[in-house]
Amino acid sequence: MYAPDALELENLQDDRYDLVSFKSIRTIYPPLLQFLFQWSQWIAPSSLFFLKCLALLFDMALMAVLLSLLKHLGYPLALILVYAWNPLPIKELANSGHMDSLVLFLLFLSLKCLLDGRMVLVHLALSLSVLAKLFSGIALPFFLLVSFRKSRRAFLTSITVFTAVLFLGYAPFAEAGPRLFEGLSVYSRYWNFNAGPFWLIERALNSAGWNPWWFSRTFILAGVLGVMTWQLISLRRSRPSYRATDENFRALIRPETLALEAPQVPIPDRGLEYFVPPGKGYHWGWLPASTQSILLLKAVFYSLAALVLLSPAVQPWYICWLVPFCVFLPKALWISLSGLAVLSYLFYLNFSEMVWPRFVEFGIPAAIALWEGARNEPWRRRHSDFSNMMKESL
Repeated sequence: MYAPDALELENLQDDRYDLVSFKSIRTIYPPLLQFLFQWSQWIAPSSLFFLKCLALLFDMALMAVLLSLLKHLGYPLALILVYAWNPLPIKELANSGHMDSLVLFLLFLSLKCLLDGRMVLVHLALSLSVLAKLFSGIALPFFLLVSFRKSRRAFLTSITVFTAVLFLGYAPFAEAGPRLFEGLSVYSRYWNFNAGPFWLIERALNSAGWNPWWFSRTFILAGVLGVMTWQLISLRRSRPSYRATDENFRALIRPETLALEAPQVPIPDRGLEYFVPPGKGYHWGWLPASTQSILLLKAVFYSLAALVLLSPAVQPWYICWLVPFCVFLPKALWISLSGLAVLSYLFYLNFSEMVWPRFVEFGIPAAIALWEGARNEPWRRRHSDFSNMMKESL
């Protein structure tokens, strides 16, 4: 409701007040984090160590949920190491105390509840996640689609629960009115830091004579909405059939054989039908991964990845939002991006952004993506068929 330098908060300005950045800007944090910060102040006044302990606690809770999801989907539990041993969450969440661990914990808890069919808990957890940080709201359209496909009653229940929790969360701040989102408005309009594709697009638009700040941000918003729409259509067209595949494990696990055209054997589990090619061995045993569940994870992940990568400000802890998904989609592209995010800290050497770290940070993952795309079997098959067709025509 108030900016840090407001007269109403003068009694709270302790010896750490000088460390606060942008004192004249109201917070962008939603209500749940405001309540958490207030509670931590009551328990341990001005203690950064206590906040870091809370961030670590939520991070451990997130890993517990990830392990449960791995078990539910039949994935090797060892894949949790993709997240647990990644240095970026250790640095940004446990060491720096960013509360994104709470947001991610609630987001993946809602995903777990969705797979278990607990529709009320799904949107209770998701709404609390949005009340912690708004970015998790990107999962809402996909969750509502799953609810609608389940039943109209589940859909209406989901909307009611989500809306009611948001209303209750923001009700104590109603007096602030439009000022409640003033900090978010300033952030979205003026913040530029470690931008990747956005930086290139903005440079191109400026070269073409397009200078309004809203044009480049509208361009990026269209890109994010485009990815979300594409993922919604893919999820909508998917059918409720399931089978094991190595698609999500190619970066870490090499199956001995793939027989996707082989007859399928149904294996019932928690109300979902999993299918696995009979008599086909895998290094890690058979992998009963639900295609529907993976499509849902992919839809949320790629939409969130578009939001992060196309953002004007790509803080290193924003990339932490993508790392838990790498447990289920362990692609070298995303893992390398999480490792190279540390280059953004070179800014603090002289408090100015250099160009070459940005090209390394985003260029190497882009090169890996192109290389993996070139090795993609369907693409190579189509290319081979096209080459043979050209040879026959000649």
